[in-house]
Amino acid sequence: MDIALVKPPGYLPVQPLEEVVESVKWGLEPLGMLGPTLENQIRPQVPTILFGANLLSSEQIRALPDSVIIYNLEQLDPSSPWFPSERFHALSKRSMLWDYSLNNLSVWKASGLRKAVHVPIGYAPVLTRVERCSPDIDVLFYGSIDRRKIPQVRRIRLR
Repeated sequence: MDIALVKPPGYLPVQPLEEVVESVKWGLEPLGMLGPTLENQIRPQVPTILFGANLLSSEQIRALPDSVIIYNLEQLDPSSPWFPSERFHALSKRSMLWDYSLNNLSVWKASGLRKAVHVPIGYAPVLTRVERCSPDIDVLFYGSIDRRKIPQVRRIRLR
C-alpha cells in the first residue's frame, strides 16, 4: 500500500499533514503493508491512502482510481472554504473515505457516502520531536491565520 500527499509547491499549510502521514507509515510498516510515500502522484494499480484531497479540484477527485482511499483531515462545516459543493459532492461519491473525526462521519453518511470510516490520528513515541522545556507554553496557536484571527494573535503575550 502506498501513501500519497497532495503537496502544492511552496504551500506551507500542508506541512502538518506530513506528521499524520508519518503516523500512518509507522502503523503500516510493522505489518509489512507499506510501499513508497509519494508526493503529487499515485500509482493507479496500487491501493493508496491519499492525504490532502481537499486541495484537489472536483475533476481531479473524480479522476482518482477506486484503489485510492482518501484520508480527510478537514472539518466538515458548510462555511469551510475546503468544501465547496462540487468538491464535497465529488468526495462523497468515493468508494472509500477515512476521516479523523467522528463528527464528520454523520455528514458523510448523510451525503450518501456509506463507506466512510473513522480512523483517528495515532501517536507513537517515535513521533516525538519536541523536548520538554521550561517554562511550559501557556498558549499555542496552531492553524491558518486569516483576517479574522490576526487581531486575536497580536493580543497574546507569553511570559
